[in-house]
This record gives sequence, C-alpha cells and structure tokens, in this order.
Amino acid sequence: MKVLLIVARQTRMGSYHLPVGIGYVSASLKRAGHEVRVLNPNHATEDILDLLAAEIAAHPPDVVGTGGMAFHLNEIAL
Repeated sequence: MKVLLIVARQTRMGSYHLPVGIGYVSASLKRAGHEVRVLNPNHATEDILDLLAAEIAAHPPDVVGTGGMAFHLNEIAL
C-alpha cells in the first residue's frame, strides 16, 4: 500500500521540531512492507494545496494520514 503522511503546517513557529510520532508511524508502516512518503510543508514557501497536488500527482497514494499536537491546534493551518 502507498501511504502519504502529511505533517501539519504550523503558522507561528518560534522553534520547530519534526513531530516524533509521525516518524514512528512511518517506520511502523515501512516495517510492515508499505511504501511511505512524508510531506512536511513547514520547510516550504509554496502554497500547501500546490504542494499536495504536486505530491499526489507524482506519487498517487492509496491512503493519506495527518495529525498534530493538541496544544498546537490554534497554530496548525492548511
């Protein structure tokens, strides 16, 4: 199965660290034999919808997953 995991974009980043949880999910899926790609829009200036469209066109996924931390809920934006 082809899986695309999307890191939630944070609009206000005083400091930023890749969420460890998405790494665990990615590693577990890879260990189970799935093809996994992770899209992290926090290091791009392009519009999120353009990034998503390009990624999906280049590598069509069977499943898409995302997430975020509850205490960042007000900062997470598309």
